[in-house]
Amino acid sequence: MTPLVLLLTALAGWALLPRRLDAGPIAGLSLGFLGATFFISVEMFVFDLFGIGWNRLALLLPWVGALGWALYSRRDTIAPPKLSWSNANLIALSAVAGILAIWLPYERTLPMTQHNWDAWAIWLFKAKAFYLDGEIGVYLSRVKEFIGQPGYPLLVPLYATFLYFWEGGVADHAAKLYSPVYWLALLGALHYLVSRIANATTACALTVSAALTPIVAVAAYHWAGYVETALTAYFVVAAGFLYLWFRDGDATDLAVASIAAAAAAWTKNEGQFFFAGFAALGLLKLLRERRPWPQWVLLLAPATTIIVGWSAVRAFHQIEAAGFSMGLSFEPSLFYIAAGTVVSKMFSPDLFNIAFYAWGLGLIAALRLRPNSAYWALAGLVAWQLGGSVLAYSTGRNEIQWWLGTSADRLISQVAPLASLSLAPLFARWCEIAPQNAPVEVVEPSPKKQGRSARKRRGR
Repeated sequence: MTPLVLLLTALAGWALLPRRLDAGPIAGLSLGFLGATFFISVEMFVFDLFGIGWNRLALLLPWVGALGWALYSRRDTIAPPKLSWSNANLIALSAVAGILAIWLPYERTLPMTQHNWDAWAIWLFKAKAFYLDGEIGVYLSRVKEFIGQPGYPLLVPLYATFLYFWEGGVADHAAKLYSPVYWLALLGALHYLVSRIANATTACALTVSAALTPIVAVAAYHWAGYVETALTAYFVVAAGFLYLWFRDGDATDLAVASIAAAAAAWTKNEGQFFFAGFAALGLLKLLRERRPWPQWVLLLAPATTIIVGWSAVRAFHQIEAAGFSMGLSFEPSLFYIAAGTVVSKMFSPDLFNIAFYAWGLGLIAALRLRPNSAYWALAGLVAWQLGGSVLAYSTGRNEIQWWLGTSADRLISQVAPLASLSLAPLFARWCEIAPQNAPVEVVEPSPKKQGRSARKRRGR
């Protein structure tokens, strides 16, 4: 049942995407899945706040209404999707099918290890509790009885609860399927964004590079059940559409970027830190260009509403937002240890392939290529997120070596695909100024030379 629900989630999200995105099947299913899982979790959160029971009919009704409205409003423009069965698409489809066919039986027999303990104890445990209680409040009122980071946001636990409802019971192995699906959605969204920023060739190259980044794939498959892959996908979508809004000024791109940033903030505490950097960049543009107030609301309202709403619920239950506090008990000695470890891991090919080498070289290349200023927003968000992680480690909340050893790989993996995305504007700029694209001056030979050339040819 779960694979069908995952597919229907993606299809519903695709149907509700703005037509201006012109998203084909791969991009539509990818962006649709990311959007739909976010809105389903928000729907369940709102239903719980207002005392509306969770059941299949209640959860489906808003989606039926939204899809009906979408079909009615677009009745004159709806056409069957044109599927291209090119060699590239067939190879991609075969690769996806092969990966899942290999992973599924392996995952079913995989013993629980220390590495995936957090996935079960934090994220999926909450989903079990929410499903069995039929609400959020019972778990939050008993958090002292569990070790489960109750202050973490709830996007993934609530969507896993949604899957349990359709399975008719707690089915962790089924719920863990969301993790590789988020990975596939990440790659589809990355390909779409790079295609818009640069070109199809660059999109294929950077998507393959992201897919082959070791820890990103490990987080999606071996550590299935964590939220890192979902968070990574939302980072890429938020940053990519922010870049497009900077470049083109289209309010649709701003809306998608803002919703993705809100989804990141609703996925994990690191997403709230990401939103702070995202919002600062957006506000600078709004201030500089004196944009109208609706764009200010569009930038800030989605994530702010989520953060304030979840903070109010936490405050009611007296739960701290543990996990990503900064500026608290800062210790310089821990900062140097954390910075050294993070940098060494970033540039380890066994962990991150060439993602951060390429990102660093891109910063240098940008000084010569001189891409538009929006490039620095993309590259800067990578540095912002890595810097925030180092500062968090410097608070001394946990023993530093244990903390780094158990979480640094995952934290860095959150921004590795974003580092790949930041290269797209550089490739676009390079293609723009490359010598082969320069106009060729054609010099017409003089009549005298043409006659001489003709006599020479006849002489031969």
